Amino acid sequence: MYRQELFQLTQANHLASDLFPLSEITIIPKIQVQTPDYDPENPISHLPLTNEIIPYLPELPSLAAFYNSPTIRVDEAIELGLNIGLIGRSGSGKTHTLNWLAVEISQRNPQLGSFSERLPIYLNVSNLDLKNYPSDKVRSLTQMWDDNQTILNIKELQGLFKKNLIARNVIFLIDGLDEVPNDQIEKYLKFIQDLRSEYPGNKFLVSLSPFDLSALEPLNLYPLSLAYWNVEDQVNFSVKWNTAWKKASKLHSAKDMDTPEFITRKLFLESGKGLSPFEMTLKLWGLYAGDIFGENLCNDFDSYIGRQTHKLKNAPLALEAIAAQIYQQQKPLINEKVFGGLNKSAIDEISQRAVRNLIPALINRGVLHKILNNQIGFVHSNIFAYFAAKNQNPSDVLKMLDQNFQWEPNHLIHQFSPKSNVDPEFIDQCFRSNKTITTRPGSLLASHWLKISPDDKKWLPRLLQLIAVEIQNTQLPYSLRIRILSQLAFSGINGIRHLFRKLIQSSESNNIILGLIGAGIVGDIKNIDQIAEHLFHENPLVNQAASLALSNFNTKESIEKLLEGFLHASDSAKIIVAETLALDDNTGHEILRDGAEIEDPAVRRASVFGLSRIRKEWSMELIEDLSQNDREWLVRIAAADALSLSSQEKWKYPTAIVNLKKTSWLVNFAAENGVGIGNEQSAWDLVETAVSKGNQQQKLAALNLFGKVPYKAFNLSIEIIRLLNENDLMINERAYNLLLSLQSLGISIKH
Repeated sequence: MYRQELFQLTQANHLASDLFPLSEITIIPKIQVQTPDYDPENPISHLPLTNEIIPYLPELPSLAAFYNSPTIRVDEAIELGLNIGLIGRSGSGKTHTLNWLAVEISQRNPQLGSFSERLPIYLNVSNLDLKNYPSDKVRSLTQMWDDNQTILNIKELQGLFKKNLIARNVIFLIDGLDEVPNDQIEKYLKFIQDLRSEYPGNKFLVSLSPFDLSALEPLNLYPLSLAYWNVEDQVNFSVKWNTAWKKASKLHSAKDMDTPEFITRKLFLESGKGLSPFEMTLKLWGLYAGDIFGENLCNDFDSYIGRQTHKLKNAPLALEAIAAQIYQQQKPLINEKVFGGLNKSAIDEISQRAVRNLIPALINRGVLHKILNNQIGFVHSNIFAYFAAKNQNPSDVLKMLDQNFQWEPNHLIHQFSPKSNVDPEFIDQCFRSNKTITTRPGSLLASHWLKISPDDKKWLPRLLQLIAVEIQNTQLPYSLRIRILSQLAFSGINGIRHLFRKLIQSSESNNIILGLIGAGIVGDIKNIDQIAEHLFHENPLVNQAASLALSNFNTKESIEKLLEGFLHASDSAKIIVAETLALDDNTGHEILRDGAEIEDPAVRRASVFGLSRIRKEWSMELIEDLSQNDREWLVRIAAADALSLSSQEKWKYPTAIVNLKKTSWLVNFAAENGVGIGNEQSAWDLVETAVSKGNQQQKLAALNLFGKVPYKAFNLSIEIIRLLNENDLMINERAYNLLLSLQSLGISIKH
């Protein structure tokens, strides 16, 4: 009975729940594959095409999604037995992921392995009643069911929870911690810690914001970041939506609209680039409802709110007023009965009484929600931020962000804060602000405005000018520059391809790579000849970027350019192109099949690498044939290696730190430095030494360890900042992400 009730509850816990249940439109959530573990004693022989030039960006997964960087399913991650901190921006799908898992586990889906038999306890911390805590932790867990008027007997439910907690058979799916301000999070962490202490052996999956990772250490969570949807996921979502919409239209008198898959694919290739699942949902819903106001992200918000508050007079003004009060107090919820004390500018056109009178209707329409003790808030942080930004001065927003950096809504409000009439001088002010912060300077913060900025904004030219300077600045870390470039490339702003062309003409390899990545995103097909030339560049990383850019054009001419590189480029570039062709299920696969029979042994060998990426029965049979019958031993060896590695993708899966004192590379590093490894702390001290004094391989391995437990790198910020000057992109990526993690732990990162 409980599993069925949980199934029903979580099926309705999503943005479009009034239209259809979650399972009808769900896309199986995926985890971004982190930069693989690096072991100097046993390096990985062949990594994915995107491994170096498309870095792991936990807070900006759109770039990895566009270029199809490796992912694993979230159920594969939980089967590893780790307690997971699920990291993602608001709108990335954290709540969807937890609800999807609750649905699947409640139905005992056998694909989840042993976890299908665990008892799922879904919990949003905003519903956590701590008035009986610490005397009765289980009673606090069942408060949500009281509020949802369940038919379950609460006493029996408490007994079920307790029985399974004692048996170590519970998986907790904890949501909402990512929306709690850092100064209020301690009480929830203490409750979860005490729960783990009293009932050890149960598993936890906890949603976290990339800007506040303070829960990692006390809850012993392994940080994993959600992936955004790639184009195939977006198309699959639209097909499911289309089917569900036609079904719902008969029930809700909604507009019936049959959008063929090829039209949907074209739509998303043009306007779906870089969007989060939340943003994609708004855009698709507006398309089907027929009320899209424009192409800008803000237009999608306006369409959604207009739809949800139809015929509710002054609803948008009321939402602005409520958002203003929430923002003032820097808390996600306010008490409905004591609503007031607003900044007068937020309610010039509507009284507080009118706002209070509208609250029940806004709750009923699904824009607001009500929880414990008459607390109300917005159903989604992005919607709150959109309204909160309407009555805020951008300069004040910037100051508040600096004061309370770890609360994600402040980042969202900053994103929406610039208005059409903002003085361009403010853009310069933002770039000057936080100039000494290594990881998130004003340029990166300002780049987020591009997403909501139509071309008529007066300040846009100045912003583009300053961003162009930052992207071309070779003194800045590659990991920072590619973050800014990603925001620019996905903005859809006219004319930005000229900057990418300029970068491609540079003599500096990293600039060329950035230009090629940007060109691939914007689809600069008119510059295809210059892009294709870089398949013959001496730097393999430039070859990778050119190959990926061409593959995203998806035209006859781009395939011909890739074929030319496959046949005539250097041996290493041939392999790169072959692996790119493996991403194309149609023409690319045909080329690789034919390539296995071409006279040139270098082409046949490259085909092996491409075929091994396809991982289908026919491709593996062809590789096996080459391993036995090809006339060149280099091809036979490559094919044999591919067969032995075909089932070994262990590098994709996260691994916990088991026994640092027996880690082979660290033991050897200790011997090189004439020291021993006594206890665990001395082992970590040695890892710190490796960051500053080790060789390149040892630095990589040390940074990788700290990436799993960033709170152990508190004393290393200066050494890590120095590593940002390294020309090694893998070291640069690990160092930059570690600094981001330290900042999200509340550590001030300065030059």
